[in-house]
Amino acid sequence: MSDLAAIDEMSGVEFEEFVAAQLRTRGWSVTHTVSTGDYGVDLIAKRDGVCLAVQCKRLARAVGVAAVQQVVSGALHHGCDQSVVVTNQGFTKAACQLATTHRCRLVGREQLHVWAGAARRRVQPEMDA
Repeated sequence: MSDLAAIDEMSGVEFEEFVAAQLRTRGWSVTHTVSTGDYGVDLIAKRDGVCLAVQCKRLARAVGVAAVQQVVSGALHHGCDQSVVVTNQGFTKAACQLATTHRCRLVGREQLHVWAGAARRRVQPEMDA
């Protein structure tokens, strides 16, 4: 859980960088949107003809429906065909329901823990026995 504690201490910008790095290791080309007027999209990721709008939320509480509303509308504005909200926490019931309606992917704390572990293994490879 120490990986998650480190993520919980990140600034919003550091969290965006962490998410961007995770997408890049999975083959996505990632660009940051402008910090103001981003229409709810922090990152735009492209791979294999897919354009993904990403909203990053490093918070101390569950992410609400507004984040889903923002990234779904922002995806359309930025010409993306898919959307995702990534957080270090969980999601409210309303956020989950709206995400289902709009086919917006939600990446929460459990998936982030997997990403953080994978990132640590890339930095500090396990020794062969």
